[in-house]
Formats: sequence, structure tokens, C-alpha cells
Amino acid sequence: MNIVKLGFFGFENMGKEHEGFRHFLGTNEEIIYSFKGIRDELVFTDKRAIMLNIQGLTGKKKEFRFFHYNKINSYAIESSGSFDLDSEVKLVIGSVQYEFELGKGIDVMAIGRLISDAV
Repeated sequence: MNIVKLGFFGFENMGKEHEGFRHFLGTNEEIIYSFKGIRDELVFTDKRAIMLNIQGLTGKKKEFRFFHYNKINSYAIESSGSFDLDSEVKLVIGSVQYEFELGKGIDVMAIGRLISDAV
């Protein structure tokens, strides 16, 4: 299985998402959770996860990645511990495991419930 680490998203960002996310939301699709890294962003909607990867020195180049919940084979939620302060969401789609690191204090169990309800 290939593992793709997609970055650290340490800060809650609800209501401050990049305007580009709105272009991709479907009818009646809404953002439930939103997180920001240093430059990149990650949102969980009621239908999928969408990641914004800002590229290049100027940040003008942007890549949006879409992870539809109905395509997930399995997933894992890893909570933070005493020494490892980051939590993780791992999505397996096909033969690839995508990993998102989330910051301390983020309720990853709620994200797990959101995915469980959708698959």
C-alpha cells in the first residue's frame, strides 16, 4: 500500500476558508470542519474532504484534491497522546492511504463520526 502524507493542519479555520472551496461545493453541500496549515487548507464537508495545496513561491498556483467519502475503502482516526501531540485522519482509497495530521485539541472523533455517517 502506498502512503501519501498530505501535511499538517493545526489550526481550526471555520468561516475563513479560501474562496476557492466555494467553487467546488455541490448543491446543498456544506463545510462542517475547516483547518489551516502554514499555507495549505483542509475542509470536511458532509460529502467529502477537500484539500487545498498552495504551491510555488508566490502561492498563485493552487491544487485542490477531493476525497469522496463514498470512495473510501477504510479509514483510521488516531488521537493525540501525551508525547505525540498531533492526531491523524487516514483515508484508504484504492491502494493508497492518505494521511492528514491535525493539531492538538482538534476533535478527530467528531471527524470520524462524520465519515462514518457518510460511508
